[in-house]
Amino acid sequence: LPSSSIRARHARPAVSLRCRREEGSPAEGTEEPTRLFTRRRLGWASLLAAVASASPGPSGSARARQWDPEYAFEENVATPEEGWEPPEVLASSSDRAKKIAYRLSKLGTVMYGAYWCPHCNSQKSMFGKEAMKNIKYIECASDGKDTLSKTAACKALAGYPTWEIDGAQFPGERTFEEFETILDTIEGTRPQGASLGWTKRYLEELSGSKG
Repeated sequence: LPSSSIRARHARPAVSLRCRREEGSPAEGTEEPTRLFTRRRLGWASLLAAVASASPGPSGSARARQWDPEYAFEENVATPEEGWEPPEVLASSSDRAKKIAYRLSKLGTVMYGAYWCPHCNSQKSMFGKEAMKNIKYIECASDGKDTLSKTAACKALAGYPTWEIDGAQFPGERTFEEFETILDTIEGTRPQGASLGWTKRYLEELSGSKG
């Protein structure tokens, strides 16, 4: 599909809390995940189920343009030479957002997304501009600025946003409550001094023992 058609399709209201990839289809066996971690009592069994169910501002450059959601409804919008930049995050961060972002950064968290994805941009706005400085964002749209769409990490995703926290992936837009419960679960189980990626390895071992 032409990129203009792809953008128009993803700009329409959706029931799910993530945007589907622009190219290809989700890996076989991948399903839309259920909203998880809404109660503090959910632990590693739910964390395992979550993983198993999902197999910056304008630069001012003339060769890069900031994406405007209105472009999705326009025809023949030319892609800038250096690609599209995500919409600028204008909201200020709450103290809660800053604390969660700091905790996420300590676990090497990465947010995979696409500049045209409304759920990605909503998630960024929820955190605010100050907190987002602590969160590593990777652009996976093929025509996005500084895109890494050809990397294995982006190609393996079923949709956006996808959060990678301590190596484990959590698809979809999340609430602060969900982030706090995920973080409490990981931090409460993760051995002190463990290297980054411990949660992913632990879940793989747990999955193998149950298989």
